[in-house]
Parts: sequence; structure tokens; C-alpha cells
Amino acid sequence: MIVVAPDPVHGKSVTLIKAQTNSGVTRVPRLRAVGLWAGITRVAHPGVVVTKVGVPRLAAVVRRHPVGAFLFFTFAYSWGYWIPVALAGGRLSHFPGLIGPMLAAFTVAAASDGVAGTRDLLARMVRWRVPARWYLAAAVPGVAGLLGLGALWVTGRGLPSVAELGTMAGLPSVGWLGVFALVFVVNGYGEEVGWRGHAWPQLRARHSMAGAALILAVFWAIWHVPTFWIDSGLRGFDPLLIPGWIIGLAAGAVVLGWLYERACSSLLIVALFHALLNMASATPATEGFPAIFVTFVVIAWAIRILHGEAARDSTKVEPGIRA
Repeated sequence: MIVVAPDPVHGKSVTLIKAQTNSGVTRVPRLRAVGLWAGITRVAHPGVVVTKVGVPRLAAVVRRHPVGAFLFFTFAYSWGYWIPVALAGGRLSHFPGLIGPMLAAFTVAAASDGVAGTRDLLARMVRWRVPARWYLAAAVPGVAGLLGLGALWVTGRGLPSVAELGTMAGLPSVGWLGVFALVFVVNGYGEEVGWRGHAWPQLRARHSMAGAALILAVFWAIWHVPTFWIDSGLRGFDPLLIPGWIIGLAAGAVVLGWLYERACSSLLIVALFHALLNMASATPATEGFPAIFVTFVVIAWAIRILHGEAARDSTKVEPGIRA
């Protein structure tokens, strides 16, 4: 590529030949190019400034399409692991792929805002100073799971052991606390840092709570698709239950999004909710009625939230208009 750049020091034009390498660094014969992500490439020659041509800045692309960039990296990271596992028979654990949304969020934050964006995500991950009521709210799935098990006990069925409650396909047998810790980090933070920490605020800037939850739920459901061919994932899931599963995801998107907003944007709180939700509905001991009951509670909660949002919107008065 031929570039003619003015030399303000010597009062003449300098013709340079640029060659684009795989690393993205522009090299100029006999002159040393410096700078990688700047909008211009300054060359070690007095007064010569060479503009990069045809090399889009990653930061600019991410800023223009924050949700699209996040989804691209999320699917790339997660499906990049799940699809090969599924094609190989689906015997390996699906859990490593669950951290895709978190990796995508950090990738996008670093590309668009650098160190400041990364620090912001980390700060929200450890934001624990929130009112106690939001910890109680995060514990609702666990309480609902216990109530579901209690209902089975009342009907004459025995209660599962703690060891059975702490068994989850795809994770080692390290006791209830150990499995919960893994689920909290991988399921909780692995998903919530991305879906709630990055995608949700971007969607809420343009959509209502219901709209943002619906859009997010669509991509959230599609993201899970390869796990239907993985043993520890959703393989064997009854196809007749898929509509209910999608409704549950949409309801979860509403509740988690609402909780994230109310709990001072604390990713710790929503990760805790997500982890307890899985522990209360995704272990062999909680299959059946307990899982259905927990899902019912989340759906009812989502309906209540949306009803409250609709009522609040209906009472708003346009600026300059008196009721």
C-alpha cells in the first residue's frame, strides 16, 4: 500500500510503503512504526505521520456494538468447547464452557475501556456491601428447594442425604459445600458476569425490563443448545418440557435482572442466586417436584416484578404535564 504523508519539518511529502502483517502492526521499510491500537501510526522519522488504512480499531467496533461483540465472544468461547465435546460423544463435563460469558465480558471490557473496564467488572463481582434484604432475596431459590423437599417428606417420601443433594453431573464429588463453591464460581460468576454484568445494562438502556429479559432469554436459550448433546448438560431432557424450560429462562432473566438492579449492581448477589437456583433444581436429589416447585416460584416472582413495573410505568407523568 502506498501512502503519501506530509513532512511538516522538512516541508515536503514523503512516500511510504506500508505492509500489513498478521499481528496488525504496520511496518514501513527503513522506518520503524510504533503504536498498535492508536488511530494513527507514528513513524520514527521526523514529522512523518502515517494514518492506518483499512485496519478497524477493536475498541471502536466494541463500543459501536457492545451487545453484538459480547454475544460473539460468548458463543465463540462456550461453543468452541461444547461443540467439539458434543461431536466427540458428549462424555466430558460441560462446566468449562459455562465460563464463556464471563470471559466474553472481560474481553469486551478490556477492549473498550482497558484497565478501567476490567476493574469495574471485578469491583461488581465483590460488591458485598448491599442491604441484607438482597442476600435474603438471593436465598429464595434455596428456600424454595427446601420447601419442595419438605412437601415430598409430608407425602411420605424420604428426604435425600446431604451427599445426594451435593451431587451434580459434571462435577467431582467433593461434598455439598465443595460442589456449591464450584457451582457458585462456574455457574454463578461464569454466567452472571456476562449476562447480567455486561449484556443486561446495555439492553436496559434501550428496552423495558420485559423487553430486555425477552431478548436476553432468546440468546441465553440458544447459547445452551450444544449442551443437549452432552451427558452432564441437557442430554436426555424431555423435548415436551423444552417450552417450560424456555419460559423458566425468561422468568429467570427478569428476576436476575431486577435483582441486579436493586442490589446496587452486585454481581455477587446474582451469582449467589444463580448458584442456589441450580443447587435447588439441577441435582439428582432435586429432580421432579422440587425442581418444578422452584421454577414455579421464579415464574411467579417474575410475573409479580413485571406487574409492578407496568403499574409504575402507568403512573408516570410526562414532563411538563400535570396530572
